[in-house]
Amino acid sequence: MTTDLTPKPYAPIFKKMLLLAAAFVAIGCLTLALAPSLLIANWIPLATAEQQGKLIGEAARVVLFGLGGIIAAIGVAVSVSRHFEELDSARRDRTRLLDEQARDVERVNTNALQHEMEIERELRSRFTSAVGLLSDIHSPIKRIAGLYGLSTLSDDWNAIKRFDEVQICINVITDYLRAPFSPDHASTPDDEVLVRTTGFRILHDHLIPDSTNTWSNHILNLAGAVIDFYVNLERIVLSGKGKLILRHCIIRGNGRLDLRTIRVKNDAAVDFYDATVLDNGHINLYEANISDNASLTLVRTQIADKCSVTLFGAEVNQGGIIDLERVSIDGTGSIQLRSLKVNDHGRVNLAQTETTKINLNGLHVSPHGSIIMTDKTQLSERQL
Repeated sequence: MTTDLTPKPYAPIFKKMLLLAAAFVAIGCLTLALAPSLLIANWIPLATAEQQGKLIGEAARVVLFGLGGIIAAIGVAVSVSRHFEELDSARRDRTRLLDEQARDVERVNTNALQHEMEIERELRSRFTSAVGLLSDIHSPIKRIAGLYGLSTLSDDWNAIKRFDEVQICINVITDYLRAPFSPDHASTPDDEVLVRTTGFRILHDHLIPDSTNTWSNHILNLAGAVIDFYVNLERIVLSGKGKLILRHCIIRGNGRLDLRTIRVKNDAAVDFYDATVLDNGHINLYEANISDNASLTLVRTQIADKCSVTLFGAEVNQGGIIDLERVSIDGTGSIQLRSLKVNDHGRVNLAQTETTKINLNGLHVSPHGSIIMTDKTQLSERQL
């Protein structure tokens, strides 16, 4: 930014006025000395010397008053010239100040941009290091360190509101948790259970209500994950764009997925489409709350003998839906819907599911809730 600071011509004018004033004083003195006699000689040419002497004082006063008026006019002109010079000086000072402020703002913006770039470089370097640790197949401790590194890194991205980078950290963690460990192992080895339990704990800690850096409105893709150990995701909250995707997941070998008191709200979703529960596996959705057009989907879930899905005491309302359509239940497998509450336009879809293996004791359906039992049958205002 450049500004013309060339002084205006007020200063030269002021100097000229001073010179003219000095010249005027000199001329005024000469005029005061000569003009009265000339005026009397011109006004009263026939007056005697004695008469002229008496009138000389009056003529001098007339000349003096005239000179005084001229001096006053010159004083006003000088004052105006000085005023213009002061205005011009103030304008130059203000312009200089604005230029300095503009340079300061530009310098601050440049420094802020450089600082932001340095932060991003550091965070991306940390990302590379964390992924490197997570990729070490020989050291469970390094893999755990990699998971924690990605967790803290996502918090730092969140602090500068780079939510796209937060999602990338989440994706790396969930991609690791849903990837098969090794085709050579029929079940997850103990040291790897420790690693994966750490990963699920990180998810849990970022999804509970009092989380400082929440992931509740992010996508957590665990599709195809194999869970043959205990996973604690109780009390988690999903909201808005949040999605917990467990499509095609397998819960087996005494695996337990604990989602007790989960809250899914504001269009968020939990998706178990085509999941499989076998070998004493269990999904615990005790007192789950699905509301505000959110959804819990278990469509085409397969529940094997001696396995179960528990929705005891769950509640669905305000346009929420629990979709259990075409669920397959074998042997003594079961779905527990005891004390389920369906309120305020909430829906439970049991179409094409064998309801004889679903425990509906204590089911409560409000006047504005509904349960779809088949493609053509709908229960409402029902309490068992």
